[in-house]
Formats: sequence, structure tokens, C-alpha cells
Amino acid sequence: MKIQSFLLLLLLSKTAFSQTLLSGKITDEPTKEDLIGASVKITKGGEVVKGAITDFNGEYRIPLDPGMYNVEVSYTGYKAAKTDSVQVLSNTNNYLNSSMKPDTLSNEIIIEFKVPLIQRESGSHCELTIDQIKNLPHRYVQRIVADSTQAQPPPPPTKKKKKSRQPSSGKQ
Repeated sequence: MKIQSFLLLLLLSKTAFSQTLLSGKITDEPTKEDLIGASVKITKGGEVVKGAITDFNGEYRIPLDPGMYNVEVSYTGYKAAKTDSVQVLSNTNNYLNSSMKPDTLSNEIIIEFKVPLIQRESGSHCELTIDQIKNLPHRYVQRIVADSTQAQPPPPPTKKKKKSRQPSSGKQ
């Protein structure tokens, strides 16, 4: 009698501790690399039943009641992968692996910036009318530009003195 009670207890404990799991591995389709942190969502009848995030090896394990489920896997930069009508059997580990394709928009990001050749809007600019230019105390264009932009101008051009040639008398 003790042996029968023990066997009955052993059988009940095995049933109580056995789990029904859905597990699998999520990978990148082109490279076959594991996708760490992918989201696995389990739905039944349009409602979310459970969910999980893949571990460091791209694997997930979700305890479920036996039945039919829809499984959706998503990951940033990849197209979502959906598998409908996944049969989860009682007291067993059910496997569903999935490989994900990169989203075509996220393969390449191009950032383009062009500096205009002439910057029309700047912090320091000055507009002068013709009358204002005529009334300036100097006439050199470089000096006018330097004064209006407050930059250091080059020195004004100097007049070169022509050396006068005196005719040589032939006497030395």
C-alpha cells in the first residue's frame, strides 16, 4: 500500500511540475545572428495572452496553456514576423523558431548637409546706399568694406615714386 501511495504521489507531482512551454530562437535572416531583445507577443482571439523578450542567445521561453495561438515577433529595424495557428501541446516544450528580415528603410541612413556658397543671413552685415558711400571720408573700396564689416583692412595702396632718369653726360 505504501508503494502504491508513493507511485500515485510521484505521478501527481510529475503532472503538477510538468510545464507546457512555447520556446524558440529569433535570428537575423541574412546573417543568422541571434537577435537579442526581440519582442515575442502571444495572442489568442485577438487578445494578448503573454509576451517575452529574447535573451542574450536570441531565445525565449513562455509557459502557456495548451491550445492554438498566434505569435508575432518584432524588433527595431526589422519587419515584424507573424505566425498564425501555432498548436501548443500539453506537457511538452513546443518550439517555434523565427528569422527576421531587415526593414528596407533601415538598412542605410543618409544625412546630407550643404553649406551655401554665399551666406545671405549672418550676424554682421551692413547695407550702404550710394549716398552713404559718397559721404564716406575715404574712397578706397577695401577701406569701405572693412569699415562696414569692422574687419581690419589691408593698408591703402601707396603711390610709387617714379625714378627720374637723368641723362648721363658721358663724363665720369
